[in-house]
Amino acid sequence: MPFRALTYDVFHLGLYMVAVLVWTTLCVMLLLRARRQAADASARGCLSVGAIGAFVCLGLLLADVLRLVDDGVVLFGLLVFGAIVPGMAMTALYVRLRTQGEKTF
Repeated sequence: MPFRALTYDVFHLGLYMVAVLVWTTLCVMLLLRARRQAADASARGCLSVGAIGAFVCLGLLLADVLRLVDDGVVLFGLLVFGAIVPGMAMTALYVRLRTQGEKTF
């Protein structure tokens, strides 16, 4: 069954792309929040979050390519640390920005 391996690889690539997009979105949200609070704010927070996301994705990719852990563990790690954790951080940041915006008006 050659299609099973191909489907798994496409699914894996999709999860890596989702993880990268979620971490990138979190970086952009933090950068916009910093710019909203102070016009001359540095982008250190955004860059550090991007670096954490890159290390998480790179670590999982290396573990996957070198077959250090089982495929199920890699998929679970991608879902949890690549999508769910930064998604929860984005949700908390969005709620915090919305509540701060309502207090100022």
